[in-house]
Amino acid sequence: MLLVAINEWPNPNITLEDYEKEVSEFLGGETTKKNIEKTLATIDLTQFAWQGKSLSQLLQVFKFYDDNMTLKDIFGRLAKR
Repeated sequence: MLLVAINEWPNPNITLEDYEKEVSEFLGGETTKKNIEKTLATIDLTQFAWQGKSLSQLLQVFKFYDDNMTLKDIFGRLAKR
């Protein structure tokens, strides 16, 4: 799910940190589940279709983690494994 989300993002990303940074900038805040849901409910998908697809995939990732975690927190946990 995470790889699909990254691949759907319109800008090619070399690192997880780059992806998280771009998503955070797009959301206008932290990369929490709540912020992703809020953004998906308000963006114009005709203009931001790729971002919408990517964010929708990210929501699937949050099913496995605490809702209050950020994407950066999730990446940190994955790196420890």
